[in-house]
Amino acid sequence: MANGQGGSIAVVNAFKAHTGSSSVARSYYDALAQQNFRVNWYQCVSSRQKNSYDPLGVAIDGYKFFRDDLNLVFNSLFVFPRKVGRLKESLIILTDPVLLGAAPRLTNSTVIVHDLRELIVHRRSVAAGAYFRWLFRRLDEMKYIICDSDATRTELLRFYRPDVPVDVIHPCSRISGQPVEHAERSLIRMARDRTLNLLCIAADRPYKNIALFYKLAKLLETPRGGWNFRFRLISRLGRESAGEIEQLQISNLEVVPAVPDLASAYDQADALLQPSLVEGFGLPPVEAMQFGIPIIASDVPCLREVIDTGGVLVDPTDPEQWVSAMIELTDSTAYLKRAGSSADRGKQFTLGAFGDRLRNWRQERLS
Repeated sequence: MANGQGGSIAVVNAFKAHTGSSSVARSYYDALAQQNFRVNWYQCVSSRQKNSYDPLGVAIDGYKFFRDDLNLVFNSLFVFPRKVGRLKESLIILTDPVLLGAAPRLTNSTVIVHDLRELIVHRRSVAAGAYFRWLFRRLDEMKYIICDSDATRTELLRFYRPDVPVDVIHPCSRISGQPVEHAERSLIRMARDRTLNLLCIAADRPYKNIALFYKLAKLLETPRGGWNFRFRLISRLGRESAGEIEQLQISNLEVVPAVPDLASAYDQADALLQPSLVEGFGLPPVEAMQFGIPIIASDVPCLREVIDTGGVLVDPTDPEQWVSAMIELTDSTAYLKRAGSSADRGKQFTLGAFGDRLRNWRQERLS
């Protein structure tokens, strides 16, 4: 692959902004730019609301006739393959598998597979299942496939068995913090207010298991051992979850659909809860690590891989394990230990560390 003086790289994204997958896509763009490559960002647009996409680079416009999800299907079948297939950069990185329709038109291409959960869920629908099976047959027409985790790679090989190299490159956090200062501020405030602020950032989908988070809030609505537990959920709730929360009337739970600055949300949190039943990578724990925030997460394959020693892993079906792990953090010694473990593990997920992984992959595959 040519360097910044002799060639260029295209990073082609179809995700909307403020999603974990879009953040991963931007990490590739940022890391390659820091390595002095000429990197061009192309944003595929299927919604009339253009401000819902990353404004970076060049827009590849699709038709916008129906709902956004139907527009994306139509465009990924008929529009984006033709337009993306015209790109002439020396390496084309497709950050969204819905762009696989362009694979037959590309000669030096890589696709990033973030998660198979959406595809497996969609198999419940005959039409959606056929659509994704058709898309993923194009994997063999790519030159390389990158997965965010070993867990996703294992699942991909089990379901699709592509006949091209499948590599793992752990993404990074695009948010940075100051772990030592954060721990000091949290401990001072916790000692003063005797309150632990708990954060969860997740989409409202069954496998994200956000119901556990707000049910934990209900369990800890009454102080324990003289401590208050306040829960903040950042999620665009569907009708079912919103109705259940309203029915529970949880006084110590705040729900917001989005925040303008995720760094400020982490800065105000004392601990992060990640209750997912399945993950393709798990970006919120990696972001929390940059602040040295103690993490309590589900003991499932991907989170076990990513969090490792950086947090406490518990059974996602046993609320009492979660309650015990949260109460443990009210001890200042335990809190400092967990904060230190989080910060240490977080060093593996900085932009610099990710850039090294990407450079090693380039040298191995593209030299």
